[in-house]
Amino acid sequence: MSNPKPRVLAIDNRPANLLTLKATLAPEFVLQFASSGAQGLAMAIECPPDLILIDVMMSEMDGYETCRRIKADPRLQDIPVIFVTALNEARTAASDQAPSSADVVVALPITAEITRRRIRNLLHREQLRRAAETYRKQLAMREQALLESEAFTRTILDSLTENLAVLDTQGVIVSVNRAWQCFAENNGAPALAANSVGLSYRSVCMAAAGQTGQEEALQAWAGIAAVLSKTQAQFSLEYSCDSPDQARWFRMRVYPMLAPCAGAVVAHEDITPRKRAENALREQEAFFRLIAENLQGFVAVLDIEGRRVYNSPSYARLLGDRNLCGTSSFEDIHPADRERVVRAFRETVATGIGHHLEYRFVTAGGGIRLIESRGGVIRDNEGRIKRVVVVSHDITERKAAEEKIHHLAFYDALTQLPNRLLLNDRLQQTMAASKRSACYGALMFIDLDNFKPVNDRHGHEVGDLLLIEAANRLKTCVREADTVARFGGDEFVVMLGDLHTDRIESSAQAAVVADKIRIRLSEPYLLTIRLEGRTDTTIEHHCTASIGVTLFLDHEVSRDDILKRADTGMYQAKAAGRNVIRFHDENAGTA
Repeated sequence: MSNPKPRVLAIDNRPANLLTLKATLAPEFVLQFASSGAQGLAMAIECPPDLILIDVMMSEMDGYETCRRIKADPRLQDIPVIFVTALNEARTAASDQAPSSADVVVALPITAEITRRRIRNLLHREQLRRAAETYRKQLAMREQALLESEAFTRTILDSLTENLAVLDTQGVIVSVNRAWQCFAENNGAPALAANSVGLSYRSVCMAAAGQTGQEEALQAWAGIAAVLSKTQAQFSLEYSCDSPDQARWFRMRVYPMLAPCAGAVVAHEDITPRKRAENALREQEAFFRLIAENLQGFVAVLDIEGRRVYNSPSYARLLGDRNLCGTSSFEDIHPADRERVVRAFRETVATGIGHHLEYRFVTAGGGIRLIESRGGVIRDNEGRIKRVVVVSHDITERKAAEEKIHHLAFYDALTQLPNRLLLNDRLQQTMAASKRSACYGALMFIDLDNFKPVNDRHGHEVGDLLLIEAANRLKTCVREADTVARFGGDEFVVMLGDLHTDRIESSAQAAVVADKIRIRLSEPYLLTIRLEGRTDTTIEHHCTASIGVTLFLDHEVSRDDILKRADTGMYQAKAAGRNVIRFHDENAGTA
């Protein structure tokens, strides 16, 4: 695509001159014509030309005034102007009357080639001037952008709390931020803070290496040199730098400059708060371990999935000498209890509220231990649960002792049958069940006939054997839900529940059981006497039982009255000749 023709505005009030200019310039330039200075000024403002030709001698507004007004307008002041005038006028035009910004004077008559050459030269010079002006403006803009970029970079660097130094490829400092200068000042090197740019960082490290406690400086320079030589991608070092009044720690990191830049950035970060926190954490951990490792119980720290993070050494008593870290804390719980424990653990993680649990634990040897555990949570700085701490105790022996105490409190030591205390409790429960079901219950009072002669003839040990055998026989005569209790001496109580809603039917059922008991207790007893240092002796003894029976429903009568009625029936059976069953008649008040 060819360049457009330059536009030339010719201002002359003589038509003949305009025609001459048209003939001379038309082939090479686009021409506009104005017949007065005012018209030419208006046309130039409306559509600025590339060059203006002005006749000096014009009526109303001469060429000088027209030129001055053109140059006074910022939009037109850079357009080149050529004065056209006669020879004598040309001398005048070259005098002080012409504005200094007028470029060339062309004398009449016009020589076509000379005029065209002058116009071309003047336009070319204007192009060069404009190009130079554009370049100057671009250069100024780039310089301003560079200054702004440097100011921006400097502002960012100085706002960072890390101590930054930028090095060239030789390790010479080319820039530092304000934090680095303050770091140097605070470490007794004010001269370094003020005149760091241009220094070799190696000399800084060597100077630090000569100070007490700064052996890491040599290692620091080795890392910097490795990054500068590109034998190492980056470098990091933590080091101490104590002030007179406190211990301090810093971390130095070295990164290569990104292309197309070369060199490295050295950053020093004050990590004293972190180091102090780490030291405090280590002290707390040591304290915690000291406590945990000397407890009789078991301490476990778990992640939120239940995996073991820490277990006190006492766990070796349960699980043997194996590495527990990372294993599931649930796998050693008895399968029947595992789901309950997992559910409680998940609730603790979800709510932050610990649980108190008792469960069975399978030991490394396959044994079962009863464990009591209490849990709590550890939260991070944002309050999120990170760990669960579980403190446990082996309560197997304690539970066994509690069960033994409970058994001694509620069971007869000789026969292992419920005693009076437990009988009273079960009677109360059976009466309550009778109220709900409307079914009768029955209570039998049983007394062994002729029991005293056994003690008198063979001693209490044989009597005890007889009582134990009688208790065992009684248990075989009733259902598992029924109760057989030793009331005292040679007296026993049998309680039946959930018989029938009809009294007569319930009486018949109770009579069947009572007769079964009477027959079973009347069978001969073979009792083996074992005496230390003597041969075992077996004796045969015949013994019967007198049985009193009473029915009860709901709470129609009190617990004590039920026992009294059955006891009355038993005495009536003895009076009737023993080995007899007697029912208490509640209407007559007799058996």
